[in-house]
Amino acid sequence: MLAIAITLLVCLTTTAFPIFPLADEEFAVLTAIRRDCLPVNPPPSPLVDTWCFGSSVAGISSCPPTHPCTGIHLTPDNANASIVNITVNFPWWGVICNATTDPVSIVELHLPSQGLNCPLDALDMAALTNLQVLRLPYNHLSGPVPAWIGAMTSLKVLELTGNALTGSLPPSIIDNVELEELSLGENAITGDLPNSIKVLPLRVLDLHGNNLSGSIPPPLMRSSALVYLDLSENGFAGPLPSPIRLPSLVVFDVSFNRLNGSLPASLATWGRGESNAGSLLQVFDASFNDFVGNVPRDLDLLDRLATFSVQQNADVGGVIPPLPPTLLVHFSPEDAFGGANHSFTCPLPTLPSPASWGTFPCACPQALTTPTGACAACAPGFARINGTCSKCPAGSSSPGGDVEGCTACAEGTFANASGSSSCQLCPLGHTSSSASATSCSPCPPGTTSSPSGRCLSCERGFFSTDAGSTACNPCPAGTFASSFRSVACTPCPFASISNIGAVLCSPCGNSSTAFNATTCVARPRPGFGHDAFDAVAACPRGSFNNGSFAQCQPCPNGTASNLSEATACPECPLGTFSDHVGQTTCTLAPPGAWVGHVGAEIARMCPPGTYSAVAGAAACVRCPNGSIAPSMGAVACSGIPPGHVLQSAQWPHILVTIFHTVDERIVNEVAPQAFALARVQATKVHLVRAFDNRRESRDVLFGATQSMSYEMAVETAVSPLAIMEHLLDFLIYMDMLMVDKGAVLSTNATHLELLEPFAVDVAAPCAPGTYANGSVACIDCPAGTFSGREGTAACTKCPLKTRAAKPGAKKCRPCRANYFADATSTKCIECDLVSIDLSLLCAGAVVRLLCFVLPLLYAVWWYMASRHWLHGDPLAAPPLMDSFRNNGGHTVNTRPFPPPERILPSEIAM
Repeated sequence: MLAIAITLLVCLTTTAFPIFPLADEEFAVLTAIRRDCLPVNPPPSPLVDTWCFGSSVAGISSCPPTHPCTGIHLTPDNANASIVNITVNFPWWGVICNATTDPVSIVELHLPSQGLNCPLDALDMAALTNLQVLRLPYNHLSGPVPAWIGAMTSLKVLELTGNALTGSLPPSIIDNVELEELSLGENAITGDLPNSIKVLPLRVLDLHGNNLSGSIPPPLMRSSALVYLDLSENGFAGPLPSPIRLPSLVVFDVSFNRLNGSLPASLATWGRGESNAGSLLQVFDASFNDFVGNVPRDLDLLDRLATFSVQQNADVGGVIPPLPPTLLVHFSPEDAFGGANHSFTCPLPTLPSPASWGTFPCACPQALTTPTGACAACAPGFARINGTCSKCPAGSSSPGGDVEGCTACAEGTFANASGSSSCQLCPLGHTSSSASATSCSPCPPGTTSSPSGRCLSCERGFFSTDAGSTACNPCPAGTFASSFRSVACTPCPFASISNIGAVLCSPCGNSSTAFNATTCVARPRPGFGHDAFDAVAACPRGSFNNGSFAQCQPCPNGTASNLSEATACPECPLGTFSDHVGQTTCTLAPPGAWVGHVGAEIARMCPPGTYSAVAGAAACVRCPNGSIAPSMGAVACSGIPPGHVLQSAQWPHILVTIFHTVDERIVNEVAPQAFALARVQATKVHLVRAFDNRRESRDVLFGATQSMSYEMAVETAVSPLAIMEHLLDFLIYMDMLMVDKGAVLSTNATHLELLEPFAVDVAAPCAPGTYANGSVACIDCPAGTFSGREGTAACTKCPLKTRAAKPGAKKCRPCRANYFADATSTKCIECDLVSIDLSLLCAGAVVRLLCFVLPLLYAVWWYMASRHWLHGDPLAAPPLMDSFRNNGGHTVNTRPFPPPERILPSEIAM
């Protein structure tokens, strides 16, 4: 026995301790394999040389006992013995364990060609409850396929090829829901292949060389996961199920059966997950059956096809299509198409040297035979249609010759004009998305174009971010891409490194960690970190190192450290938060906000109905009775303003979960817009709380997932029940608006849950017709007064000539004509016929009074002015007296006249 005696000599005093205990049930399975399936003194083999039981197993001559999983020597003879001094030999060959379980469990068992000879169903493999891989090929195991396979619910791979198993497949096999590979070839298994096999997530199904019969189950031919299917050398009969959808298939072998019907018309979709991806199919073997019909067309689209055979069937013929270059490497016409009853049409497709058709027979259609007997050929760009060569339309081509119809341009090629002899390859980075293309479009991100003009997924370790990429780029150092078609590379996990173009990252050793993308360094002691490869310094304030990192790490959000050489950053206590990395102290929650848990990254504003008057609050205080805080972030509660009363409102209350970390400010901004677009008029949307579900327990809905939940109260007049019909539209608009703001959302749908209504006290304005001024309820305006708007503190007396007959008036009604309102303004009274009231309450009565008095006064005036004319003046003097008075005491008759001038005689003589 080969031994690497690595004596570790653990100096631990004389106290014994267990080393990786293995369950007795699992050890018993290994014991049964060695005891029941091999003779006492078997010939040397890896199993015989390394499976050391000591003297504890009767009938087995063996080496000193070792632990099956570790190879540690054990004393006394017991698989789970306690030891003092450790000597390590080889672990048991073919046994792979999981050391993280307690006890240690066997997860893989590989024992090929070890001469095991026993009934397989006598071995209770179901005791290996965590076994994932069981490979026992090319031994001498016999008996039926055991029913315990269905109880091995962790099993992913079962390979029993090359044994002597009999009987049919047990029905319990479908209970093994993790099974990805089932390889039972070269046995003597009989019966039908059950339809129920569709429930298994099989990637590999190898049943060749058995005695299975019946038809091929249709679900098997529509498996999206199946990569390898070998049903050759059995007795399957009937046609191939239709439709066939095998997007991941690489190998398809149904040779040497009794299958009949037509061959598939085309293999273009086989092994092709997407229309613009290359085909994965490498092997198609349907030889030695009873198929009829034409050879599948579009073989030249299978750019990885290396083996193709339809030889020795009932009647296969027609036109042999162009063949892909990969098939011509080891091409043999007879192996591919040969058959006594096969009849193919000339001319045969051209083969590059040194491949040749040799003497392979074909027949020329009569319609294309020239008078001399030669087989005529259509010119390039033309094809035979009803015996006539016709021009091919755009999007198709013909190389000429004996071609039945034009061939549509395959994916990755195009023909932009009619009469094309061949389709052109799309430019680099482009492809044609469908057959018969007349132009090409860019390849999507994560792909690049192939020499065949089709878009191929980027290989693992490579990526492309843009459409139309002409090449995939290798992942930078420190990143990796483990899957095909990557649009970005993933950073390496902690304490691991990678070079350029890595598929996986390499972990650093137990005593080292990653310094940069490609280098591991020794781990510094806690509280210190590397400044350079050879320099270690104490961690400054605001950073830490617990001994796992190469360099000091800034304190993450929600923590702070005011000490140097810190090995950890304490979480921020209640009432404080840290919203940046590298903080030395935590920030107190400002007034109007609170922090209710340790390790907070942000302070939450107090929800409506609560307040926080001081900084550093761990909880918000509910407003006292009779006061309100109607908005988020109140620092104090306010009284009820005049014209308002205290009222308990029931706002719709929802919980929105977004499967991606989205800036809370974006959620605050877009939520009201989303409600408006969903036709819900929300006054405000209050973000009450936010939950980082990564911190929550798995017992909580969406706990331990990469998601954020936002609790919102919607201040709206819409009832919590009526808002339900708008929530689906709200979610759609919410996602659209967040993407528009630059948020990157997960493929998981945003989730919304309707909570109990959010109860909050608000100041409700008194309705028109009521008032309040310190009262607990709105009071109707007294009769004779009114309130025409909301939120009034007092009612207004009705104006003149209006009334309010009942309490609660929103406006006063005008009195009818010739009516006026009384002093209480509650009723209208008819005006008197005439009135001298100067308040003009009854203007009509005053007018009627004036209409009576004014004509009377006018009549008096007129009479007085005309009385002399009518009657004369009895007190006037007679005319003679009047003349006497006016002429100086003389009348007309008594008026003195002067005597004439006397002429003297003396005057005459002169």
